[in-house]
Amino acid sequence: MNAHKFGSPTYTLVSIGAAVCLLAGSYTVQASELEGTGIRISGFGTLGVVQSEAPEGWGFLRNLEQPPSTRSTRFDIDSRLGVQLNYAASSQIELVGQFLATRRGPEAALSDAVEWAFAACRPNADLAIRAGRLNLDQFVMSDYRNVGFAYLYARPPVEFYGVIPSNLDGTDVSQTWHFDDVRWRAKGFLGRSKSVAIALDKVFGVALTRESDGLLLRAGWSRAKFAHNSPALTPLFEGLDQIRALPVPTVAAEAVKIRNDLDLAAEPLVYATLGLTYEHGQWQYAAEITRPSVGKANIRAGYASVGRRIGKLTLFGMVSSGNSDLSALATPAWDALLTPLIGPASAAQAQMLGAVAADAANQSIRQTTYSLGGRWDIHPRVAFKAQWDYVKVKANGGYLWSSATSDPASATIATVLLVRAVCKPAVLADAERGRGLVHGAQPQLSKR
Repeated sequence: MNAHKFGSPTYTLVSIGAAVCLLAGSYTVQASELEGTGIRISGFGTLGVVQSEAPEGWGFLRNLEQPPSTRSTRFDIDSRLGVQLNYAASSQIELVGQFLATRRGPEAALSDAVEWAFAACRPNADLAIRAGRLNLDQFVMSDYRNVGFAYLYARPPVEFYGVIPSNLDGTDVSQTWHFDDVRWRAKGFLGRSKSVAIALDKVFGVALTRESDGLLLRAGWSRAKFAHNSPALTPLFEGLDQIRALPVPTVAAEAVKIRNDLDLAAEPLVYATLGLTYEHGQWQYAAEITRPSVGKANIRAGYASVGRRIGKLTLFGMVSSGNSDLSALATPAWDALLTPLIGPASAAQAQMLGAVAADAANQSIRQTTYSLGGRWDIHPRVAFKAQWDYVKVKANGGYLWSSATSDPASATIATVLLVRAVCKPAVLADAERGRGLVHGAQPQLSKR
């Protein structure tokens, strides 16, 4: 199977068909421990449909790895099917693999379906060392962002999680301490991260987590380098290099400024994050904030949500936002300055290149989403969700959309989903202890 087929509509239909089977419970081999072995199999799936009303040409995306589309009704935004295998080689060694079938861009490789593939060593109950392809464990939803059953919403907040890589090729070490009813965990990690949208080298960071009485607090810091700029920028870089070599100081200075703003690989990427989840009685609260910075550009992103459980129904509201503080570049006026030097035709081409490059440099995240929704737990491991979003995008703020213009805009998104976690009660209990279905995820899994 080649990369193009992996991201093709046919592959999407096959994946959705498999998800339907999982969600309908039409097979008999659910999560199990294979007799006579240390192998445990578990899984999760989401079948969803999204209806968007947005400016013409704009395509809604859950994250930047998804292929662009201008269709208003889509089944491939949130639909996904995951399978996880855990093999206990001994009481201290465990091998974990997690595979995710979902729609990706045509340039995606088949290996991108491998979310996790790592070996974990536990010299004692409180020390864990992992190596391989891991979850990038700095954010509250790092473990379970693809497990729709593990959270209230239709999807992780786009402004926060839409541009965060989901895995790390490397190693991490964590140490846990217990003080009465409080559990502290410190983790350090390093490696590299590769996805369709973002490839990072020299990733290293730390995270500190505190859990007690339904309250989880997490703080993290990481630093990385972009492995390379987007190949789509190469023609712009080449054209700007030619323009800045011309003997017109004003034009050369503007070309250098635009090129520097486009060249993300020249500066380190730094993430500082804080997050929490809290369950108290029938109420559920969650919030995260982050400030990723690249050179002089900073983005402040975050979300806050509240949910109220009423029997098997949970109603929730959420606000999420992402805003860049980088000042917009003015469209350069090079035509008149360059015409005497290189002629009207070449000057017009330079002018067009400058306008396109400035527009690309100005595109960032400047949007806020207001969400209302509900979750109905129709079975201990099956839930139905519905969510309505109103999205407000500022000028030059449509980075999270495909084919967005620089104009301000607004959109509405309606989503309905059916989600399922396929696992036995023992697996759910292990999830809370840091193994099982999502390898150390959300306490909600063990409570539903």
